[in-house]
Amino acid sequence: MPTDVVDLLVEVMDIIMYCLEGSLVKKKGLQECFPAICRFYMVSYYERSHRIAVGARNGSVALYDIRTGKCQTIHGHKGPITAVAFAPDGRYLATYSNTDSHISFWQMNTSLLGSIGMLNSAPQLRCIKTYQVPPVQPASPGPHNALRLARLIWTSNRNIILMAHDGKEHRFMV
Repeated sequence: MPTDVVDLLVEVMDIIMYCLEGSLVKKKGLQECFPAICRFYMVSYYERSHRIAVGARNGSVALYDIRTGKCQTIHGHKGPITAVAFAPDGRYLATYSNTDSHISFWQMNTSLLGSIGMLNSAPQLRCIKTYQVPPVQPASPGPHNALRLARLIWTSNRNIILMAHDGKEHRFMV
């Protein structure tokens, strides 16, 4: 059942973006408004820029802007996205695909006017680094276990840990 949701996670977020009142999420945050969505490691919300990143099964990442309701899609993986996470300062987005066995770092560039809220400009994203990592093996076979294989945890604005379900860590620096 949870894997069925993952197959449609971008579409579920499209529906949420269509139905939600942006000011509610701005005030309370995505975690408080939609805690079930935030349980997926392939969803990340950056509160200061009001952006949501959602990893898809086709290897793309949908980047939503709550203020405008617009969605930008980036393509950087061949396999399903396992985890995404914004850096604490919002300058980077990390994406990980266990199928591809690599983690990518995307620099979030916005114009000066866009960053202070004067323009509703979409961020310009570019992949600045990619690292090859050994694939994480599920604890037991089955699609449900694939959902919790690994997550991304930022330890600073430039350092991140890829934490596997078995506790193994891989550390990276942007």
